[in-house]
Amino acid sequence: MPGSGDEIFFANNLSPGTNRFTQLQTSGLSAGTYHIGIVGGSVTGYAPGRITVTTMPSVIFTSPVAVLNVGAGTQVPLRFSAGSGVTNFTYRLFYDTDNTFNNNEITIATGQNTDSNIVERTWDTTGLEPGTYFVGARIVVDGGEVTGYAGGSVNIVTGAFVQVLSPTIGLVAIPGTQIPVIIAAADPTNISSNVRIFYDSDNTFGNGNEVTIETVPTSSSGTVWNTTGIATGSYYVGAELLTGLSPTPVSYSAGPVIFVEPGSGSSIGGGTGGPGGGSGTERLALTTPLTTTTVFQGTTYRINWRTNLSPGQGTV
Repeated sequence: MPGSGDEIFFANNLSPGTNRFTQLQTSGLSAGTYHIGIVGGSVTGYAPGRITVTTMPSVIFTSPVAVLNVGAGTQVPLRFSAGSGVTNFTYRLFYDTDNTFNNNEITIATGQNTDSNIVERTWDTTGLEPGTYFVGARIVVDGGEVTGYAGGSVNIVTGAFVQVLSPTIGLVAIPGTQIPVIIAAADPTNISSNVRIFYDSDNTFGNGNEVTIETVPTSSSGTVWNTTGIATGSYYVGAELLTGLSPTPVSYSAGPVIFVEPGSGSSIGGGTGGPGGGSGTERLALTTPLTTTTVFQGTTYRINWRTNLSPGQGTV
């Protein structure tokens, strides 16, 4: 509302006339909806539409974040965030062989989020030829779209392998938490081979720090780690393929699980003036935004107006 005291001026001493414009830099604005007003002399007016500033989206993968060596047919967990505050968007998960978004991507999954910035899906790698593959995501929100790739590639291999797929990074828990551990493993020369799943205060195998969680067959997808009694601190999850190969195939989680004690943790309003209206005979009129418009934080938005102020009647 004009004169309510919450107005913030972003352009001053503008020339009167028709078809004039200035620019609104949104980098300093918090996410929210704003009314755009204009003052010239004793006359004020508001644009018909408002501007909604939204958080710039991003694609931040937490799985995969390191190179994964798996056989074709492995169910690879995928997880990414669209960025803080971005909870309403559509997405497309895909893979390619060149780590570049250039229309050769193959879709893994599509979907829509309406109340969360996190997407979790599973990629079925059945039928893939041996080679290196890159996973990416493209998200679309009101105002634009953005594409990003995971930090880790997925290598489809032949022969014996073992890979810890989950946990990945960023997991903080309290002792006693039941933590799912997902692995993939195979030994074509010995289908009865087993995998020892363990935790380790570092990610260096063979130095005596490994503590067994469970031993499972290579056909198993993993186990659940009962962390009751574990001391606070950081621990990696590892997997060892129990076979006669030398060196022994071993894999570690991309990052440690961090255990903490329970309990540890780590608007500018607009007015209600009529659309484009003002006081007195119309001498000022904002012509954009005509309708509510969504822009990303950090973008520059053009504001258009017209005025019939005569010389000496004031500046805009």
